[in-house]
Order: sequence, then C-alpha cells, then structure tokens
Amino acid sequence: MKKIIGSLVILSVITILLADSVELVYEDQNIKELRGVYVFDPLNSGIVWAVGTDGAVRKSTDNGNNWQTVNISGANDYHLNSIFFTDANNGWIVGEKKADPDRFKGIIYQTTNGGASWSKLDTNKYHPKKYQPFKGIVFVIHSYPTNRDTGYIAAGEGYIYETTDGGSHWSRRLVDTTKKHCFFRVWVDPYDNTVRAAGDAGQSTGIIATKPPGGNWGVEFPYPELGLNFFDVSSDGSTMGIACSKGYIIYKDQSHPSYTASHYLPDQQVLYALNLHCVNISPVYYEIGGSDGTIRKTSDLSSNAGLAKYNLCNQVIKGVATSPEVGYPVT
Repeated sequence: MKKIIGSLVILSVITILLADSVELVYEDQNIKELRGVYVFDPLNSGIVWAVGTDGAVRKSTDNGNNWQTVNISGANDYHLNSIFFTDANNGWIVGEKKADPDRFKGIIYQTTNGGASWSKLDTNKYHPKKYQPFKGIVFVIHSYPTNRDTGYIAAGEGYIYETTDGGSHWSRRLVDTTKKHCFFRVWVDPYDNTVRAAGDAGQSTGIIATKPPGGNWGVEFPYPELGLNFFDVSSDGSTMGIACSKGYIIYKDQSHPSYTASHYLPDQQVLYALNLHCVNISPVYYEIGGSDGTIRKTSDLSSNAGLAKYNLCNQVIKGVATSPEVGYPVT
C-alpha cells in the first residue's frame, strides 16, 4: 500500500460504470497527479475529461476505454485541478501556477468549441494573487431549475469566485475573513441549489462554507478537535458529506443542526473524493476515493457496515465520476 509523501502522489481517474461495479479506466505513470475528472452527458456522448499536474489534459470519447492527450499551449506551466462543461461546447479548466514568479496564482482556461481549442483568461482583472490557487469549479447545470449561467470557483485565501453570466465575468467573495483557508472543492446540491465548499487552513483546521439560494455565505468549522483537513463535499438534499484527512467522513443530516464524524480508514490514510451517485432511484449512493487506492460505495455515510469496497490500485484516488448512468437526479 503506497503512502502519501508530501504532494508526490499518483492519482487514478475512476469512472463508475455500473450500479454494482467499479472499474479503473485510466492511469498514467508519466503524470504525477490527475486531479480532476468530469463526465459530460454520459448517456449520449461517452465523453470523459481528466486534468492534472504540469498541464496534463486527457480526453476519452468512449467512456474511458481509450484516451487521447490534449495539448494546451503554455499549460505545462500550471497544475490543472478541475474541469467542468456546461454543454457540449462550453467548458472551463482551473488551476494554479506551479513555480515562481506568481507561484500558486489561479488560472482559468475556457473552450467554446468542445475542447478543440482552449484560451487562457486574463485573471488579473479578477484580482487573484500569488499563493491564491483555483482548486475546483462547478456550474448549476445538474440542479433544478438548471442554470448554466451561474458558476463557482473554489480558491485560496478564503475566496470563492462566482459568475452569473456563464463565465464571461467572475467576481470574488471573501468567504472566510481570516484569509487562512484554501477551498478545495465546491458543490451545488442538485435538489435545492445550495452551494457548499470544503477546504482547510493547512493547520489541521477544516472549513465548510454554505450559500443557500438567494442567501449569503456562512462558514462552519466542524470537529476542530479532530485536527482534520477537508478535501471534498457532496450532498443529496437530505445528507451532506465531507471527505477528510485521517480517514474520516464528516456528515450532516440536513434536518439536524449538528455534524457527525465517522472513521472510515486508519489515521494515516486520507479520503479525497466524495461523489453523489444518484440515478433517480433510492437509495442514493456515495462513492468515496482515498489514498489507499480503493473506492468505497455506501448509501449510509454514518457507518462502514455494509460498505462495498473496490480495491482498484496501489495509488491515490482524487477523482470520482459517474458513467454511463445519469449522475444526478432528473426532475
């Protein structure tokens, strides 16, 4: 079992192929980390995208059976963290400068032709600074009502970036006023459009930020006594889960104000990815990816009991996506 040493970890991109199975579809020993994976229109197109360190971009058009390299000019100066498409043509990649000058400064790439070409946006007008990376991006397309104009970027120094015009302009919100935290992932609840972001301060202090529809951002620091970092967040309208360090999942029944912690893995392991898996049926499933090279599948975040475990590789898993099923409820 491979342990994490600093940031030198290898990521495997995983797609969930069937309700009762999990399969490793792609890994590349030449890439230090593949950090983000996105499945677009899985029932029809079969297109899967993955991005990673040193400007790595990979694309599959057959649900992960075969992959091709996509070269973006100048992207090898950046680590690419997340990718998202709002339709067949319009997509975004966010990441960070990998070296000085401007180390960790956030970057946005955009395509309007389905990824045939990508352009780098001028992020200076959005005021990202050195040491303010862009970690995750999401648009409100899987929720009801669908809104392809509204999107969010999880960023460093306590900021969340927001667009209301389909990514033409971005404004930043100082969500955590201590400015110590980096948000790693941002998620839109498919049932009620509540936005949530998860992150950490690098000092074993996890943060969860929440923005209800029409409301303002608020922050919470669940279980500070456990010394956890938060890496991903997902929710299904009734339950919210956070993937954490030390092998923990923190979850919350939305009908109750308090959080609960569940110890899934030993303390030396990390849970990086938490993906809602819903095909408009009950029960709702969550897939959980971690540093032990497994995917865990459960309908109950509160317990390891009855957990389906899939041993895929000896590498770190930071990306989980759903294909060819619809990964979100259809209303």
